[in-house]
Amino acid sequence: MRHRRKKREKKLLSDLPPYFYQNKVAGWVFLNGNIPDPRDLVNMFADRILNPEHPDPEINKSKMVTLVTAAFESGHEFHDRHLILDFEQIGIDAGWRGGFPTNVRNLAVWNSFKKWKESETWLYQKYTEKQDAVLAMKRDYHSKMQGYVETVTQHLKILTQEYSELGLFEFYHMDDWKLDPSTILSESVRAHEQIERDMGRIKKRKADAKRARDIRNIIDHLVYKDSEVLAACKGIEDHFMHASGLQSSELYQVQRAALKKNLLDAATIFIYGGRVYVLMNRLRFYGLHDALREAVQKGSNLYGISAGSCIQSDQFSLAVPNAPSGGYQIAADEGVGLLKRIKVFPHAYDYYQYIRDGSRDDLSFFALRNPGYITVGLNQTSVLLREEYQCKGDSTRWLRYSSVGDEPVLVFGPKGRRYEMGRGDQLILPGTRSYEGSLQLARVHEMESVEETSR
Repeated sequence: MRHRRKKREKKLLSDLPPYFYQNKVAGWVFLNGNIPDPRDLVNMFADRILNPEHPDPEINKSKMVTLVTAAFESGHEFHDRHLILDFEQIGIDAGWRGGFPTNVRNLAVWNSFKKWKESETWLYQKYTEKQDAVLAMKRDYHSKMQGYVETVTQHLKILTQEYSELGLFEFYHMDDWKLDPSTILSESVRAHEQIERDMGRIKKRKADAKRARDIRNIIDHLVYKDSEVLAACKGIEDHFMHASGLQSSELYQVQRAALKKNLLDAATIFIYGGRVYVLMNRLRFYGLHDALREAVQKGSNLYGISAGSCIQSDQFSLAVPNAPSGGYQIAADEGVGLLKRIKVFPHAYDYYQYIRDGSRDDLSFFALRNPGYITVGLNQTSVLLREEYQCKGDSTRWLRYSSVGDEPVLVFGPKGRRYEMGRGDQLILPGTRSYEGSLQLARVHEMESVEETSR
């Protein structure tokens, strides 16, 4: 059974267009939603793990793997023997020495932090006070913003009962509405005519027009406050890092150097799921968000699962499930920054109900609250690939964001439509070869001529 599964997965990799994985100038980044067994992701990309194509010949030869399990339950970071076995079974030498693996290594950032806090009690006191201040700010923010979200929900319920063809996107854009064919992509001509009539009617009714304008003002206010809270939390973090005396801690500097080396020496970095904020806090504490970007830039390949995928955006967000309109959002946090203009939401079918159900207004509300981003949902075997490559005879370094997993990558925007990215479909963003000023989704057949010209 296991041999048959490997054969099928190898076939899946081979059905991608020939320009994938070519002309590599930085590490590949593979992001998965919530694969039930991490072994399946290792098997799915065994060819990439065994042939990392790192420019450093020693790293490429060693095929060293670094595991990041800091998101596991407290004290469970080293529950990784089964993970090491996953790599051994595809042919990676774990390099066992004295009972410890030297070539499939755990970053051990959670345990490093534990040793630091036991040694630096006064610095740790400052750290906990900093964490308390950030947490209190976010809790206060959630409480105050919930009322705004409930008001949007109430207004939306009243308006959609009267104007059944309209949704949140149309109400939000009532005063600057302009006919856009993509807005009515899947509507019939009759539905299109009804939308036009409803848009005319709502402007003539003062109470309804006020509700629509209130919706827009509230959403814009939420976006402003989201960024304000993010900036305030970042200011508290920066103050701690530079004014607490942390940089003078000898133990901290020794730990940070060792942790960074562990990342930079790896051909493959696997970041597993669990508690997303704990994971990001530990990485940021040691400045390893910068080290991860450096490792990928030097050629290390990075694989993220669940929380390990979520944090790769420059800013990541979590949403409370079953909240009004699906858009009640925990204040965003700073991420690693390997993905620009993309927000990744794993567990798209089992945790984020509004992504799974595809409710037009739920998706629209969430996307409107994240302007300037493409919002992406990842499921159990969805994989989003980030490549950085260079075409022959062209000094420009290009990016490519593609769906390469068994299941589609889900994409949705402010119009409230959910699209499925099939294997080889691409996101068109700044830095990609076809970007012309707007965020788009391109099907694999649409990119064939572009990629052929590149080659």
